[in-house]
Amino acid sequence: MTTRDGRHWYESNNVLVRINPVPASAATRNTLLLSAHYDTQTVAKGVVDNGIAVAVALELIRTLIYNPLLSHPLIINFNNGEELFLLGAGAFTLHPWFPAITGFINLDGTGAAPGTRSMLFRTNSFDLLKQWKLWTPFPHASIVFNDFVSQVPSDTDYRVYVAFGHLQGVDIAFYSYRYQYHTPDDSTEFSWPISVQHLGDNVRAAVIGICNSNVLDTLAPDTAEIENPITSKLPIPDFVYYDLFSHLFVSSGASFRLVVISIVATSCVWGVAKSAKEIYMLGGHKRFFLRFFQPTFESYALVILSTMSCLVGTLVLSRFKSFINPGSSYGLPILNMIWIAFWIFGCFAMVPKIWPRISEALLLRSRTPTTRRSRRRRTRVNTPTPRGVPLQSAMQVSNGPPLEKWLPYGLLAFWITLLLPAYYFSRRGINALFFVTHWSFYSLLAVGFTQLLSPIALKWWRQQRSADISPSNSPTTVERVNSQWHSQVIKFYEKQIWGVQLLLSSLAPALLTIDIIEQFLIGAPACIAKTFSETTNDCLFGCLFILLFVNLLPAFQMARKTRLAELVLGVLFVPVFFYSVFVFPLSRNQPQQFSFAQNWNITTLESSITSDVEITFRHGAVIRFSKIAPQFEPIAKLTQTDLSCDFVGNTCRFRNLRREYLPTLSPAAAAAAVVKGDPRDVPALIDISIKNSTVVEGVKVVNGEFKGLPGSRVCSLGATFVDEEENSQTLDNTISIVIDPIIRNDGESQSSKDSVDSRWLIEGSGKRVGKDDGLLGSSEVFVLRREFMGPDGSNEKDTGMVVPFLLRFADSQNKRQRVKLTVACHWMEEERGVKFWKTLQSELPEWMIFGPGKFGGVRTFKTEVVSL
Repeated sequence: MTTRDGRHWYESNNVLVRINPVPASAATRNTLLLSAHYDTQTVAKGVVDNGIAVAVALELIRTLIYNPLLSHPLIINFNNGEELFLLGAGAFTLHPWFPAITGFINLDGTGAAPGTRSMLFRTNSFDLLKQWKLWTPFPHASIVFNDFVSQVPSDTDYRVYVAFGHLQGVDIAFYSYRYQYHTPDDSTEFSWPISVQHLGDNVRAAVIGICNSNVLDTLAPDTAEIENPITSKLPIPDFVYYDLFSHLFVSSGASFRLVVISIVATSCVWGVAKSAKEIYMLGGHKRFFLRFFQPTFESYALVILSTMSCLVGTLVLSRFKSFINPGSSYGLPILNMIWIAFWIFGCFAMVPKIWPRISEALLLRSRTPTTRRSRRRRTRVNTPTPRGVPLQSAMQVSNGPPLEKWLPYGLLAFWITLLLPAYYFSRRGINALFFVTHWSFYSLLAVGFTQLLSPIALKWWRQQRSADISPSNSPTTVERVNSQWHSQVIKFYEKQIWGVQLLLSSLAPALLTIDIIEQFLIGAPACIAKTFSETTNDCLFGCLFILLFVNLLPAFQMARKTRLAELVLGVLFVPVFFYSVFVFPLSRNQPQQFSFAQNWNITTLESSITSDVEITFRHGAVIRFSKIAPQFEPIAKLTQTDLSCDFVGNTCRFRNLRREYLPTLSPAAAAAAVVKGDPRDVPALIDISIKNSTVVEGVKVVNGEFKGLPGSRVCSLGATFVDEEENSQTLDNTISIVIDPIIRNDGESQSSKDSVDSRWLIEGSGKRVGKDDGLLGSSEVFVLRREFMGPDGSNEKDTGMVVPFLLRFADSQNKRQRVKLTVACHWMEEERGVKFWKTLQSELPEWMIFGPGKFGGVRTFKTEVVSL
């Protein structure tokens, strides 16, 4: 299989398992696909990505063999090449079994699984989603992550099955703690058996349930138009799904929008109109303005300004923290979440203390006499405030209706305001703001409950009061006691009704919001610097905590205990925040990730006695590279090499490594390299030969063959024009390289521009590489062989891969006569006992970890200039 741009030529195997139903006559029915890739990155052990999924699929095979319960066929695809442009899944779309498949389940993983759950984070099938809800015992899904993953530069085989196969399916993956993603720490140390059990229970139940239902017979091909199947964003489904306490909730996008419209309409028509009518009928338009419109607007303004102040404060604090200690949000995610929570809570608790000043400045309330406490007599002395004199005490209370009574209405208006963007994005297929509807609905429920209960309580109190008063207007002792008791009940109701409102408006949506916070805590911080900034991460958590705490405003306003705010901000927030500012954030659990690349030039004997190593920042917190570079200086002294760092490109280079730090050759390569008794005489290990060069219809064609380094299964071939001094020239015309061209009967490869063909298949097309398949511009190609087997079936393990190639480039004037060919072969870092690699791992701190290099961190190359 080759990629569409013709740069990567990948030779490998998928392992397919087909389990037919009983009776055998049902084997032709529509089929379910379960897919799990078995390859991993070069340095990673691959437990989560993707060993757990492979183990679950193998156990599923064993279970189904001994318990044949299926009425539809099941195909399990253990595919290779997922880490290399999803080529394994692409190859399976060309298999004869593929047309019978109508639905699929893809299993993958990222990061670690220390007891965390796998998530259904992406799907394009409403029917399969309902089946997943119906059959799985522990469903875990989130439409929020469907939108979030579209912003992360990572993909799974799900894309191939949807974009090329046009199938409906679901994508299941572990998503927590991406710090260990594609690193040596993707191991059993950071993954627990309970996570494997969770995935296995869900997959087994879902596969058996789906295969025994009729859903596979009703699934239609996904006909969504995708401009570029490789790079374009996949369509976002127009439905909502999430789980709470292992119960999966599923609804269509139309139902979601209907709920939004219903909440808005009910709030406006029933709530506001009812209150406005009652007030207007009692006192006219002036009373309506003073006793309804003004307090409602004031409470709404209080909520808006409070939330904006909390968010702006979070932004400022995050910028300050990131400037002093960049990487804190990345390396200390729990601590970072705690200070944000304390900050938001403290800000809302401080509102009753500062709102009187703000409301008077905004002319929402009039100035009243100052209330001061006399310390000597422990009594309150009211003195009028002179005109023009500023407020003297934060305890001053402004004139107007009690604010805590109207805050639920302001909160309801706030939630309805948030419904507008939720509805707007939902119309465009983005339903990630679904949880706003829960806050709005339960806020409406709390207000409605209060409106219904308050008249009933007031009517009861009036009836009891009239019954307690005797006709003689001389109440007895019993009547007086009853009247006092009824008054106390009403007072208790008026003071504590906010608690009922808080429970009704916040309990259920708060649980859902806490669940979303937990998901982002284990999934989002590790994506900092690769997807978004630290400030974006902090503001995201700030928004979630605002939603969680904003409904506490009536309680804070009722209590007016500003010492709670001072306690939270002074005793809890300040030390936690400054701890996150000054503590070094990186550790083994939250490391900084780099890539390792050792380049060994064996073109000549002189160049082959030394090598260079390049260390590049790959992923992690945005810590200034100038602070990281000094970590490499002791390595340079120890190995006696030259060190130079590029702080703009975030790269350090070790130049002129001594011979003892060269890669260790395989026994076959070492034996082949012995020339004049020197085992390091290696230039002959890579060979380039040109068989012929012709010009056909203005197209120059070079037919040749190269031999790769023994022990390497990944080699590349590059071609560029050079001048007499062997300096590369800019290409005015395109170059294309075809690997393994088909040989004609006369022994020569096809050379005409209209007849070049190859034995390789193009990704996603089912066609062989040929004259119309656009390999233009592919001046460097990578060849990945299967188990050292050549195109003729010969064993190339000891000799190195032998790759026939055909080079085409247009040069109608035929002036360029010199071409530089470069053959580079790759080894994995630990495959040949690279000493410098081991030195780095032993000497660098544990928070510096190495991710995968390109096809392995050791690149051995040879160049040769040929005249055409």
